[in-house]
Amino acid sequence: MRLAFVTTIGAPWGGSETLWTATAKEALRQGHDVLVSIFDWPQQDPRIEELKAAGATFEYRRRFFPALPQRLRKKALNSLRPQGKKVTYHDYLTEYRPDLIYFNLAGGDELVRSDDWLVFIEQTKIPYVVAYHSLSDRPQFDATTIRNYWMQMGKAKANLFTSRLQLDLLKHQIAADIPVASIIHHPLNVAGGTPGTPTTGNALPAFPVMDTVQFAIIGSLVCRWKGQDILLKLFSEPQWQHRKWVLNIYGDGEDRFYLEQLAARYGVTRRVVFHGHANDLARIWDANHILLVPSRQDSGPIVCYEAMYFARPVVGSYMGVMPEFIRDGDTGVLAKGIGERDFAEALETAWDNRQYWAAWGANGKRWLDAQYDFNAVNTLLDLLKKVAQ
Repeated sequence: MRLAFVTTIGAPWGGSETLWTATAKEALRQGHDVLVSIFDWPQQDPRIEELKAAGATFEYRRRFFPALPQRLRKKALNSLRPQGKKVTYHDYLTEYRPDLIYFNLAGGDELVRSDDWLVFIEQTKIPYVVAYHSLSDRPQFDATTIRNYWMQMGKAKANLFTSRLQLDLLKHQIAADIPVASIIHHPLNVAGGTPGTPTTGNALPAFPVMDTVQFAIIGSLVCRWKGQDILLKLFSEPQWQHRKWVLNIYGDGEDRFYLEQLAARYGVTRRVVFHGHANDLARIWDANHILLVPSRQDSGPIVCYEAMYFARPVVGSYMGVMPEFIRDGDTGVLAKGIGERDFAEALETAWDNRQYWAAWGANGKRWLDAQYDFNAVNTLLDLLKKVAQ
């Protein structure tokens, strides 16, 4: 089988890339051919480079406008071609002759807002699947964009979403049902590769002794998505001044300088630790009591599942998978919305119930073991094989 994976992420890496890269790697291991279409970042993430080392073919797209000679060539050729046979910047996909194309949309509207991608999708006879990730709850869709969604989804062999909330959100935004839609899970970044066997109480990761509360927030330092700035403002409020806590921030990104300055502005620098990117989740959860997820826009996040795997409770905004996996007062605290004051209220509720955190974490671990697809890579690859036939 020949598979083409097209990713639209506007950064070298993000949580949205976890499933497709692992699936592409497994496809290569099984002897399938793989093409990867990705932006031409000056330095690709090591997890992307692993695919090249494993034998994948790569097509690098310009992050900005195609080069002038390409634009002129396309314009000249299309002036001579009838409708339905237009040249696009993505004809390398047709030339590769894949059995299936997998579009991995870091957001959700990247294809429907691109004239060139739309022409390709309308013309192609190659079966394709679309995976949607971080959808905005404040869309700006006109009639043309909505009709483009209908066309794109109607031709797709499968429309995949990371949560029921995201699926329902897009149905509302395009005023239509979505055909062949299903929910996908992600492989988790935990030791052992495919964890998730049912857990007994004795097997639960130990809960740290609680003297000074260690809060963790994990993710790219991009505040417009992950909302780290919300926490710094909340922790500067009077009620937090005499409480014993530390905020551990894990991750790197474009907003690190801003967040460091914001911590200084709010006078919380001594109690906020920037750890940078960290891969060892077992070490993180040996040291932390609870995960905070004040996301403004998020498809998951995967870190919610990973915290639950290590038997830690979660305080999360009403976003992504969190309404499905955070059972209020049982596995953590779910905010009523995605606003600052919504999260402030949820954080206060969690603080007032610290004595239950270990039990919430244990409940979350058992809930995850029962609900999560720990074989997500093979589940997706089996689906791709099926729809490619």
